[in-house]
Amino acid sequence: MLFRKSKFYKKTATLRGPQDAVSALLFSAHGRFIAAVGHGGAAVWNAATSSPVSVPSTQKRIFDCALWMYFKHPRDEHILVLGSLHGNIVFLSWNAEQNAFKTFLHLPPENEGKGIISMDVYEKEVDQGEGFFVVATVDGRVHLRTLSSSGVHTIFSTLVDRNFDMGAARFCKITHDIYLFAATGGKIIRLNCRSGETVFSDDCGPNTMASISMNGSGKRFVAWTREDFKMFRLEDNEHIQTYVGEKPRVFVVRDAAFSEDGLVFVGGTDNRVATVFNVKPGAIVQTLEYPGGGLVQPVAAYAYPDAFTIAIAGSTVDHPAEVLPFKKPRTRLLTISGNIEAAAKEPYFLNLDWGFLNFRLRIPRALRSCIWSFSLLVVAVVAVVSMLSGWFFVASIYYPEVRLSRIY
Repeated sequence: MLFRKSKFYKKTATLRGPQDAVSALLFSAHGRFIAAVGHGGAAVWNAATSSPVSVPSTQKRIFDCALWMYFKHPRDEHILVLGSLHGNIVFLSWNAEQNAFKTFLHLPPENEGKGIISMDVYEKEVDQGEGFFVVATVDGRVHLRTLSSSGVHTIFSTLVDRNFDMGAARFCKITHDIYLFAATGGKIIRLNCRSGETVFSDDCGPNTMASISMNGSGKRFVAWTREDFKMFRLEDNEHIQTYVGEKPRVFVVRDAAFSEDGLVFVGGTDNRVATVFNVKPGAIVQTLEYPGGGLVQPVAAYAYPDAFTIAIAGSTVDHPAEVLPFKKPRTRLLTISGNIEAAAKEPYFLNLDWGFLNFRLRIPRALRSCIWSFSLLVVAVVAVVSMLSGWFFVASIYYPEVRLSRIY
């Protein structure tokens, strides 16, 4: 059985709805919904059908960030959390019976005029109990909160250095601590996830970190420096790779999102395209065009069982925006009968790469132990033959009467 690898993303739909610039794009758990938030409020689509989903009117609010949460128990529930530039937090809950999102909670701003600049969720999928999310505001305040069926609970609220130019707040998936990245100045602060106390603070980052994207493992992050994307190791902030695309025309924020199990990431631009980079070599592998032109800052990615999907959106103020999903099939299994199944379910492959052709040969699960046993047997036979050959060679030197036969 042979596997062929598709190398390019192709546009699958055009999602219309936002009447103004989009600030953030994000996929829900399981990739069921796509949300776009920004100057025109919030819009949501069913990812499978590309059809719009009803949401409460939010056109009078500007949302700069958002996050998804999914609660498996006590009921199958998708929650969209919206953070506004005025400091409001709006919680929308999926109502399956009405096939629409409904507002079930609204938190007013704690300090007037102190807008929400960044939010992050620790785990998008919550088995049971409560989900953790962090909120950072323009005035340098950080709030760690939980969401559950009983409402929202604040674990801690802390004010970091007043000279700290708040840019992004991100959870570390390994230590559970919260990392704060300064938009300017290069400072990175690590907060204890239980107390909010500062564990680490240093000017160890690039001078500008206009956006931050963490990879799936939480060990690395990509920052937009207003000139290029740079990747760093989170543990010691060591610079790993620089990704250079088209020279910026205007200095705006460009988002990034990892895809293909961390092998590539997509970054926004200020000139009608999004750019897909290969993580290790740092080369551009594809550009995704946005027909509307202008700024294409927000990007998002999700890995489905059968395909990788990237979404991009327009972000030019006072212009209607579109959301464009691009899909790239995963490595697929081609059988003699013509049936196709996702190769991701069978992680044992033999790679066969002939230049422009790339195939993978599947090793059935039932044969794995046999293959290993046969391999060990071959190694043992080769070892015995080598020992015997060496013995006959030595014997022929010291005992000329011994006649060696050639062994093939």
